[in-house]
Amino acid sequence: MIAPLPPPPPDRPELPRVRLEVRTGSGRTISYEVGSEEFLIGGAAGCDLRLPTPNLPPVVAQLTRKADGVRVRRLAPGLPVLLNAHPLPSNTASNVVHADRLTVAGLEITLHIQVAGFISAKLIPLDPHEQVQPPALVPDNRREELDAEERARREEWSRQDAELIRRQREVDRQTEELEADRVLWYRRRQEMEHELAQAKATLAMVPPELVQKREELGAWENELNRVRDELTALREQFLKQYQDRRDEFVQMQAATAEGTASLASEREAFEEEQAARLREVDAEIARRRAAADAEAA
Repeated sequence: MIAPLPPPPPDRPELPRVRLEVRTGSGRTISYEVGSEEFLIGGAAGCDLRLPTPNLPPVVAQLTRKADGVRVRRLAPGLPVLLNAHPLPSNTASNVVHADRLTVAGLEITLHIQVAGFISAKLIPLDPHEQVQPPALVPDNRREELDAEERARREEWSRQDAELIRRQREVDRQTEELEADRVLWYRRRQEMEHELAQAKATLAMVPPELVQKREELGAWENELNRVRDELTALREQFLKQYQDRRDEFVQMQAATAEGTASLASEREAFEEEQAARLREVDAEIARRRAAADAEAA
């Protein structure tokens, strides 16, 4: 049994070939070949074309290759991008053709686009007298491999489209945040410049007499600070002397208390000794008085 022929694969047109020629201010030209469907231009390290100009947004522009042509989109609202000397609108895809020129941050980018055609299946009349060879049969396993390869390609294309949409949304979100921060800082800068101008105007309106009085007041304030420092030094010196004398007085009080205690103990011993002697004298007087009374009797 002969297996049926596989259905012809769907026609997928080949993407246009795009080559960029970047001309710097010094006249040097560098070529870049666009190998994917998306080509990012900006100041971030992950961009396909990183611009050397400082203080640039992370992503400035985006080139996309599709089957129906090449488009460019400006993603940085605060940075102008020119297409053939005309400004590009923000977040709007614009078609570009061969030899178009982009101007970004002082760099000139020339686009070389080669649109490749593709072969589509169509009916060709055959000569009835010409012998036609039968087409080679495709095995069933080869057909399954082709179908699996086609499904894998379609899934990869779907994944790439989803990733592109996700990256585009992320870039749009970052662009909005950066634009909001830029507006906020710009307003703050205007406020600071206004305050500085007001301060300068106020200083310019001060009469010379007040300026002289301010200088005299500053000299008096310096003299007052000097006298205050001297008084503080004298106070610290007197406080130190008072502390030293107080320590000496405490030591003298301790010595006096110790002498008083020693004197009291000596006085107590002396009084006890005197009392013992008085008792002895009283006893001797009584004895002699008794002897005298006996002799008198």
